[in-house]
Amino acid sequence: MAAGDQGYANIRGFINSSRGIINTNQPSIQSMMKYEFKGSKKSNSSYNYVNSIPNLVLSYILFKYGDADFKQLLDDVFQKKVRIKDEIFLNKNVFAKKDEQSLFHQFYTTRYDYLRIAKAMLDDWQNDTCVGKYLKTIHERRISKNGLQGNKGRVGMPRGYGGFFHTGFKGMKNRPVMSMDGFGGQTIAIDFERGRIVATLAIHDNMQFPKSGSFNYNKISYQVIKNGKPASILPAKEKLTAEPVIDPQQLILDYKARKETEREAKQYWDNYYTKVFSGDWGASADGSTIFIEDFENTDKRKVRVKVINNDDNGKNKWYIKQDNDGNSVYCNKSNSGWSDFNFGSEHWSDYSISYKMKFSADKFGMLETHIRKKHHYQYKASINSSGRSVEWSKIQLIASGKNINFLIDDKVFASSKNNRIKKGAGMIAVSPFSEVCVDDIVVKKVSTKNK
Repeated sequence: MAAGDQGYANIRGFINSSRGIINTNQPSIQSMMKYEFKGSKKSNSSYNYVNSIPNLVLSYILFKYGDADFKQLLDDVFQKKVRIKDEIFLNKNVFAKKDEQSLFHQFYTTRYDYLRIAKAMLDDWQNDTCVGKYLKTIHERRISKNGLQGNKGRVGMPRGYGGFFHTGFKGMKNRPVMSMDGFGGQTIAIDFERGRIVATLAIHDNMQFPKSGSFNYNKISYQVIKNGKPASILPAKEKLTAEPVIDPQQLILDYKARKETEREAKQYWDNYYTKVFSGDWGASADGSTIFIEDFENTDKRKVRVKVINNDDNGKNKWYIKQDNDGNSVYCNKSNSGWSDFNFGSEHWSDYSISYKMKFSADKFGMLETHIRKKHHYQYKASINSSGRSVEWSKIQLIASGKNINFLIDDKVFASSKNNRIKKGAGMIAVSPFSEVCVDDIVVKKVSTKNK
């Protein structure tokens, strides 16, 4: 983490991307070099925690070894040496193309196999093997974090870094203690000198203990490592066998069994959500229509959309009013922020959103339709107001496989092909100081056959 790239990226992401990309894990290594690092020059080698660095290292190893030998390397390390029980896997970067050799650093395996990896590292250190000598070398060459990650919690207490491991813990500066820190609070600390391993398993950790959403890493892990006595029985030096402790064929059979279990679970939940849609969202019995909201009879039921934020006065930005013909429509109040509402489920995949909308007279602005929205990712289409009085228009946005189509009054206005975002809910958003009314929102499943 001292590549001299601090002028181009840091822990928050790319500093200046010509494509507007922030997350360093999204683009492939090839495209990142073409755009974000084009013409770059190395700065001084100081600690700069950037996720793209391990992505670069992994992708370079894959490039040098080739696909077959890279897989053999993984087999040699994890099956024959570590002797894992279950499979491991890596992913490609989010935006990496099929033919790009670009690996994402997140590494998946079971908690027990993670402990087996840590135990193998501890054995190598104490048996002074080739790997053990490497671990001792990166510990000796560790660099200071210079306080860039604070001085508390999982990544603040270790004040040094070496070989993608946190080390140099507060109060244990020269003791060979190294830790791996994973997503959401999954950590493993290895005390090579005293022969101890402490792991934490968490769904999430905001590193703000004692606030909610965090755990006491100081008590659970740090204090145990710092004050723990040497293990009563240190492992004796032994000749490590190269034979795996499992049958590779059995591993394949277990994998197929798990995939079948996952397939059955997916079918169960697909059926479950179809029932939920039919019961709560006005869907049709056959599942072809999965959501309807016409804003009628809301005195007897809740509105099926969820408003995200209130207006400048702390009140709901959206309200139901009667149109000229007595029909109920959903309108926003002009305010200094965006007026948004969500609807549907993040489990939706191939579907169309259709609804009617009209801008208020003499109001300039923009309306956006979002489809497959999940967290900060989605496909969206926009329509602008010229400030003139506008009649009702029919808007439709369709996501079918990799095909995305935007229609206005049944005419294709724009289309694209993209399959990076496969599931997500819907959203309608109105720009600041605009006024829009919408009605008759209908979401239907669409077929991906021949798409």
